[in-house]
Amino acid sequence: MTTYEELEQKMLRLSSPGIRPGLERVSRLLDLLENPEGRFPSVHIVGTNGKGSVSAFVSSTLRESGYRVATYTSPHLESPSERLVINGSPLSVPQWEYAIRRVAAIIRSDSMLRNDPPSFFEVVTAVSFLLIAGNNVDIAVIEAGLGGRLDATNRLAKVVLTLVVSISMDHIEFLGDSIEKIADEKFAVMRPSTPCIFLGDPTSLIPRFLEVASEKKAIPHVLRDIVEVSNPETTLDGSSFSLKSTVSDVSADISTPLLGTYQLRNGALSAAACIELSRRFPLITKDSILAGFRKAQWPGRLERFGRGPVLLLDGAHNPGGMAQLVESIRTLLPEKTISVLFAAMRDKDYRQNLRILSEIRPRLFCTTVPGMERAENPEILAAAAREFSWKDEPVAYDNPEIAFGYVLDHSEYALCCGSLYFIGYIRPMARKWASRNFL
Repeated sequence: MTTYEELEQKMLRLSSPGIRPGLERVSRLLDLLENPEGRFPSVHIVGTNGKGSVSAFVSSTLRESGYRVATYTSPHLESPSERLVINGSPLSVPQWEYAIRRVAAIIRSDSMLRNDPPSFFEVVTAVSFLLIAGNNVDIAVIEAGLGGRLDATNRLAKVVLTLVVSISMDHIEFLGDSIEKIADEKFAVMRPSTPCIFLGDPTSLIPRFLEVASEKKAIPHVLRDIVEVSNPETTLDGSSFSLKSTVSDVSADISTPLLGTYQLRNGALSAAACIELSRRFPLITKDSILAGFRKAQWPGRLERFGRGPVLLLDGAHNPGGMAQLVESIRTLLPEKTISVLFAAMRDKDYRQNLRILSEIRPRLFCTTVPGMERAENPEILAAAAREFSWKDEPVAYDNPEIAFGYVLDHSEYALCCGSLYFIGYIRPMARKWASRNFL
């Protein structure tokens, strides 16, 4: 029987290697597929950190409101089936196989695509749009991959709302070497006469956001101007805040099982998005927003396992995300000694991530992701870490399973972080450990 992993390999074989920003290939592919991207309304989410969490909040609320919702995110943690879910459930292997065969037939029959194949992300996006179009959804929540302007998801033709989460330095080789250049790539997805809500982080980008919105003839909103947030709280049991809309009569005390100070900001943006969407999707109510947030799940983002010891998993892999993680750890575990199991891809700014992580002075254990060519050697990570100050001398482990067991056996609080690929690798171990300990 075919597995999701085998389907992923089929899509990889259809694709050209590496990251290749540009819309020419995916546009031709979608045109030859008779433009599935134009057959469903969508929410388009761009930015650096928080896209997945916002996707989870908005999708959960739409489902609780009674709508049939497609959610497209990347990358996956454990299974390729995670990238596209309908009403929270993965599609069947036969559905994926059918869509992949259609895409493969077009690539092989078209001389341009045969000679210049789409990238893997472009193939997955085209397959996913085809599946969404064929599954009779009311709305799709679509997370951009890299950037925005030249991202394959920017071919969406019926965007009803654009959301821009926190922006920070990442993928500078593709998006530009300044925060302003990176922001321009993301702001460029705004559509004429379509509302766009910007988290407003960092605040220095707000003037540019409004300027680009004017150029695009979009309808811009900065989060702080349309909602008031008070009573923010995050603990190891979840997060909560009070929200009052300044553009509607919605006022609510919102709670969610998602942890972290950054989820308060993501949650406020998501609630504002749902209020805006209710103009077009009237089944969205205050009660469905509250239920959607209570039921929202987003694995691998400050995800908690156990109570003794407490294990946290977080996929922060760029300086902006790591700064948010450190802020959350300071709030959740003040004055606690934490053991950190860290792995990173060599093409990421892991030195800067380690510098930020060292601010909470944890015990550091460096490891790797087996079978991942991009993963940095743990000895190199430990050597880089020694430039900064830690509770103890950083230690390198070639075997992440041994490192994982050691950290849990010798810690009251443990954190695994540094790479989403690492979290995807370690998460099954975390689940097994938690079930074995009846936690």
